[in-house]
Amino acid sequence: METQLTSLDELITKITRSSRLNIMISVSRECVLQCNYCYAIDPENLPPKRVLSLDLVEKLIKDSFNTRHTHINFEWTGGEALLAGMDYYKKILELQKKYAPHNKTYHNCIQTSGGIYNIKFYDFLIENEFNISLTIDGPREIHEAQRPTKGLNSSFDTVIKSYHYIKSKQGRCGVLCTLTKNSVNKHKEILEFFRSLDVELFHTNPYVYDPSKPKQDQKLAVTPEEYASYYTNQYDTYLELDDRSITPNHIHYLMKQLSGIYKTRKCTNSGTCLTNFINIDDVGNAAICPKFLGYEEMRLGNISENTIDEILGLENPVMQRFVEQRLKSVNGCESDGCKYLSVCNSGCPYDSFLNSEKNDISERDYLCKGKGKIYKHIESSLQSFNVPTINSNNLK
Repeated sequence: METQLTSLDELITKITRSSRLNIMISVSRECVLQCNYCYAIDPENLPPKRVLSLDLVEKLIKDSFNTRHTHINFEWTGGEALLAGMDYYKKILELQKKYAPHNKTYHNCIQTSGGIYNIKFYDFLIENEFNISLTIDGPREIHEAQRPTKGLNSSFDTVIKSYHYIKSKQGRCGVLCTLTKNSVNKHKEILEFFRSLDVELFHTNPYVYDPSKPKQDQKLAVTPEEYASYYTNQYDTYLELDDRSITPNHIHYLMKQLSGIYKTRKCTNSGTCLTNFINIDDVGNAAICPKFLGYEEMRLGNISENTIDEILGLENPVMQRFVEQRLKSVNGCESDGCKYLSVCNSGCPYDSFLNSEKNDISERDYLCKGKGKIYKHIESSLQSFNVPTINSNNLK
């Protein structure tokens, strides 16, 4: 039977259906750490302490409430987001209150390295309902090997101290973990480590090498096979636990996705990052993801010249090109009869970009084969528990 391919109209309907706008603001590229997989562009050549101007912050906040979206999620990041200073965030809160209409909601998140232990700053963020997350790559030996300070000293103790303080005050603290070759065979140790910290949910991002990024160490990048091995092994380890209160977030949402419980909003698997996700850098350049910053062909515009509505709109020639390329990627998966398209939605555009030698985002996700192995493994396990799983015909 001939496969029915998604049309351009169907894809546009899907990506414009979301009512949530996710804005990631890289307030500064300056950082206190020197991570071996950093995707920042020329961080050593920047003027000292440069941050996104408050004039541009005001414009992006005002613009964000003038899109079709009804909920706006502001994620403040860097570099190191705390280097902007507490007064910077006080002004942000004032501007949000000034421009937020009654029929829209918004929320603030902040992503910090955890490398700055500042109780007063953390208290301010918590009192003003910022969700705080930081990056811990696992036990000391893994974290120290990948996330040293600018002076190449250990950041581990400061990060863990920050984590414990935030969790004690907020009741939770988000944790991101980067998967590298150092951690591929440490799935059990990493899971047990986060259990020892009482981390409720942690999310793991695989490190894929980008040769244009000066700070990245190619030797640490994972292959699709290593990616699959880590996730499937950690999933099996998780199932063996008597107490599953500590959950890897990637496992949590894949289990629910594969059992058809819900559609994930996670950016790399949502299939809706186009028109709903935007990153603004410290000079106002816009891209769909911070990893695309520095690539002129991937720049959607600049908030000093364009509104967010214009940047994300289908009238933007760059966005038009992205949608057409993404349609080609989705149709390629459909033509292959991929059972898991409804789960991964043709994967991450950035990983497609790298797999295409930086031509476009229509190529197969670099991690595609690894993802297929993970989905098949988890689905097989769910079937053994008599959990209904996705229908192979449910591709849209």
